[in-house]
Amino acid sequence: MMKGEFISYIAGIIVLFIVGIVVGYYVWGVEREETANYTEYLSSTIKYIESIEKANLVLTEKTVALQDHIASMSDEANDPEKLREEIDVLNKEIAGLKKKNESLQSTITENGKRLNKAAALQAEHENLLSEVKTLVMQRDTLEAAIDDSKGFIEENDRLRGIIEKLTNALDASKAQIEAIQQVVTPEMVSEQPAQ
Repeated sequence: MMKGEFISYIAGIIVLFIVGIVVGYYVWGVEREETANYTEYLSSTIKYIESIEKANLVLTEKTVALQDHIASMSDEANDPEKLREEIDVLNKEIAGLKKKNESLQSTITENGKRLNKAAALQAEHENLLSEVKTLVMQRDTLEAAIDDSKGFIEENDRLRGIIEKLTNALDASKAQIEAIQQVVTPEMVSEQPAQ
């Protein structure tokens, strides 16, 4: 697109925009039965046109800069020595990027190994936690069994005491019975008639 065509295109857009604003304000002002403030509308339109002109100048400067750059590139394209130099520079950059890529690939591989090792350690940690929980449950069960057995031992000791008392009482009763039998038996022998 040529510079003149671009400017005429922008100018056409500006004119259409101004006509649209004026017609719009006229129509809306009439419907509302309000008097339109054309001075304010014109001043805002002028400000808008100025901002468009500034933007147009910036775009024109960029277009000129791009055209200059294209011209310099076409001049360089005609000089094979400069092209070779640029190709050498680009090849060196590509080689540097390849080395960097290889380094990044090795870093990614190492990080993958570390992640796998971390996952394995995490799984081992979870297994150890599970084993610890199991051991804690077993310990609690054993402690409960020990507490129960303490009750059984105390009950056993109490029953032994009772058995021992009963055995002593039984022995005393046997001794009394034997003493009574010794006392009673000679009398019974002497009372029996001789045969």
